[in-house]
Amino acid sequence: NDPTAHKIVPMLQYYNAFSNNKSSGITAGNFAANGVKDDNSTGVGAGIDDKINGQLRDKMYQPLSCVFIHGRSRQQRYRFLANWEYVAEAAKSQNPDYPLLPVIGNGDIMTWEDWHSHRHLLREGLDGDAEQMGLTSCAMIGRGALIKPWLPKEIHGQSTYDISASERMDMLKNFVNYGYEHWGTDDQGIENTRKFLLEWLSYLHRYVPTGLLEHGYSQRMIDKPPVYVGRSDTETLLSSSKAEDWIKISEILIGPTPENFHFQEKHKSSAYNPALEKNNG
Repeated sequence: NDPTAHKIVPMLQYYNAFSNNKSSGITAGNFAANGVKDDNSTGVGAGIDDKINGQLRDKMYQPLSCVFIHGRSRQQRYRFLANWEYVAEAAKSQNPDYPLLPVIGNGDIMTWEDWHSHRHLLREGLDGDAEQMGLTSCAMIGRGALIKPWLPKEIHGQSTYDISASERMDMLKNFVNYGYEHWGTDDQGIENTRKFLLEWLSYLHRYVPTGLLEHGYSQRMIDKPPVYVGRSDTETLLSSSKAEDWIKISEILIGPTPENFHFQEKHKSSAYNPALEKNNG
C-alpha cells in the first residue's frame, strides 16, 4: 500500500544525468537534495536513500540504460492484475529538465489484446505524451511467454493461434534436444534437462487452447485455467496441473525417472489459492 517506485525513479534519473562528471561528487546522499521533490515532507532520502547509496556505492559513474517496473508489489504476488497506471505515474515522476530514463512496464501480457491495450494506454489513456514522460512503447513479457512461447508471434500478427497438442509436443522435443546440447547426455545432463522441463511444464499447463475457448473469451493471466477434456489424449495430458502428469510427459520425451524421483515446482504462486479467490471475489 506504499509503493516507492515513483520516488526511486527520479533519484536514478538524477544520478544518470550527473554521475558521469566524476568531479561532481554525486552520491545517493544528495539525490534527494538536488533532484527529487519531497512529496510527503518526511524526506525521500529516509530509508530509500541509504539503500540506493549502498547498492550504487561500488557502481558509481555507470550510466543506467533503462528502468523496468513490475506493476504489482511483492506482497500482492499475482492475486490482482498489474497496475499499469502506477507504472505511468512512476515514469511521470521524472524531472523534465533532466534527460529522461526510459521506463519499461511489465505485467499480465498474455494475449496480443493485452499488448494492444497497453499500447492504447500509452497513446490515449495518459495525461500527456507517454514518450515525453519516459514511458516507452515497448513492454517486458514474463510469465505470458512461459505459458505461451508463441506470444510474440501473436503480438506481431495481431492474431490468436490455436496451437495443437502435436505442435506443443514438438516444441517440448526441441527443448529437450537443446538441453542435451547444453548439458550433455550423461546422467547429470539428462536430469538437468528434466528438471528445467518440469519447471517449464508447471507454467505451460496453464495454456487453454484457443479452439476450446468460448467465442469472445480471452484467458487472462490471473484466471484459473478451467478443467477441460482436450481434443486428444495428449492435449488433455498437457492441461494437467498435477506434477505426476508432468513427470509422465518427461518420461515420454526423456525416458524413465530415477528411483524415488520427486519434483516440487519452485514458484508455487499464491495466485490460485481458492481461499484467496473467495476473499478477493
